[in-house]
Amino acid sequence: MDGFSQKSRSGLRIKAIYRGSISSGASATIPAVNPAKCDLVMTGFSCSSGTPNAGDYCRLTLVNATTISCTSGHTINSPIANYQLTEYY
Repeated sequence: MDGFSQKSRSGLRIKAIYRGSISSGASATIPAVNPAKCDLVMTGFSCSSGTPNAGDYCRLTLVNATTISCTSGHTINSPIANYQLTEYY
């Protein structure tokens, strides 16, 4: 494996990548990470019922070393956010 595939654009080595989906008002448990060395990105968004509107869009938060939460303006259309958390060395 070449060194390029082990590095992000910023030149840091990737330690772990976690991906998943979270419904609004819920949280996901992940293996312990160092929050100071992580990037959390929403990679997708959908609603399990109805058509998404402005109030449905989610906010993802790394609450602590093992928990990601998802909140939105309201939950009428049951919004779901896809995430990717990247931890660096």
